[in-house]
Amino acid sequence: MPFHISRAAITALLLPFAFGCTAERASAPARTATEQLLLSTAADRAAAQPSLAIPPDTKVFVDRSYFQGYDDGYAVDAVRNQFLRPGAVSGG
Repeated sequence: MPFHISRAAITALLLPFAFGCTAERASAPARTATEQLLLSTAADRAAAQPSLAIPPDTKVFVDRSYFQGYDDGYAVDAVRNQFLRPGAVSGG
């Protein structure tokens, strides 16, 4: 008899854990992964096109006032990074 009692006790203790992680949660991002990839690739390509000869250690400011949209932060950062590669210094 003690064997059956301990098996029942173990089953009773483990039963809540068996059903504890069954909740499913789905997210609904504003853009799909394909859209995000297309937009980031387009921003990177557009930022890479201007070839400006900027002397090293020059402070560069990027004006955000004409960047509007859902992904405007990525586009501004892509332009800023393009200026920083040859040695410009971020001014803000």
